[in-house]
Amino acid sequence: MIVTCIRPFSALPVVLAAASAALLVALTGCSPDEPGTAAVIDGRKISVEELQDITRELQVMSGGQGGYVPESTVLALTIADPIVDRVVSEVGIKTTDEQVTTMLNQNADEKQTYSKQTRDAIKAVVSMQKLAQPDAVGLTQEQAAQTVQKIIDELKKADVKINPRYGTFDPAQVTINPLELNWLEKVATPSPTPSPSSAEEQS
Repeated sequence: MIVTCIRPFSALPVVLAAASAALLVALTGCSPDEPGTAAVIDGRKISVEELQDITRELQVMSGGQGGYVPESTVLALTIADPIVDRVVSEVGIKTTDEQVTTMLNQNADEKQTYSKQTRDAIKAVVSMQKLAQPDAVGLTQEQAAQTVQKIIDELKKADVKINPRYGTFDPAQVTINPLELNWLEKVATPSPTPSPSSAEEQS
């Protein structure tokens, strides 16, 4: 299922135990200016239509396993994938097209053709899985932690603007956090007004 494939991102605080303090800092995006835009990252636009297309393809990837892929998860991956690809390449990690295809087809009912955007998102997942097993790619635990920390630092420095319908971007977790809606409850539930008798007793 796609949830299993994406798990290395949600496990980043474990991988980066030595850098846990840095993981507490979150980057909050603001709304992109153009309608129909899901996010803008350093001038790179992700349209709502593109996001929906990638999400549909990843649902196909889940096949008959019944996996559910939230658009917010897909958006976080799409934001992060070029930075992940660049940083892991700097330490000699290479994720091949064949490895991406293998992950895409491992749970699908039948082989599919996926868009470049979907393949880029899954390439980031495969690369992060390799960082979670550094011995297999010739890195030490410390080098892997430093590499993931650099990814997070680069995501924090990026100019990320998120359509508020999706929430806010957390680069430390590579997730989209939903917006708080508690203010609706406050508007819907006004404070009780003291009764006249209570006011007289207090005076």
